[in-house]
Amino acid sequence: MIKESINKEKQPRYGLSAYIPGYKNLNSAEKKLAKKHPTEFVKYTDAALEAKKESEKYYGKSQLYQGNGDAFRHAFWNARIVQKFNGPVMDRVTRAQVWTNAHEATSSGIDKEMDLINNEKGRYHAYLNLSDIRSKVSRDLRKKVANGVMVRIVNGKLMATSRYTGK
Repeated sequence: MIKESINKEKQPRYGLSAYIPGYKNLNSAEKKLAKKHPTEFVKYTDAALEAKKESEKYYGKSQLYQGNGDAFRHAFWNARIVQKFNGPVMDRVTRAQVWTNAHEATSSGIDKEMDLINNEKGRYHAYLNLSDIRSKVSRDLRKKVANGVMVRIVNGKLMATSRYTGK
């Protein structure tokens, strides 16, 4: 279905946006990757939805922008992408980085810096713990947030994460 819709994308009614929720919200770098690697795209977006749900569950909505929840969401998202992709672990890590760097292509400043740092923390965690089940990855990364291993933004500066959940 994805490949068919890619071929029909020149026809506005039948583009990827007609089949895939959120496709219109992707930046051009993500859309380019989605067209070239539709199977990875499905895994990428699936991991993003998991990360959003998991971060809201543990941190509430108030922490999802520049807070502990945002840090966790990015790390968990990247870890799950690595786990979902196929191939040797370093190839998975590299492909996850390509995708999430594409996601950050239009962001800038300290917010981009925060996201890139937390993305890397998640990919590294998955590299070391590739076969861990989803709930263990979540638990381990939440511990890292609580122990200040990741970063968030406080008063316009990068700061270590904390035990504060926001809930």
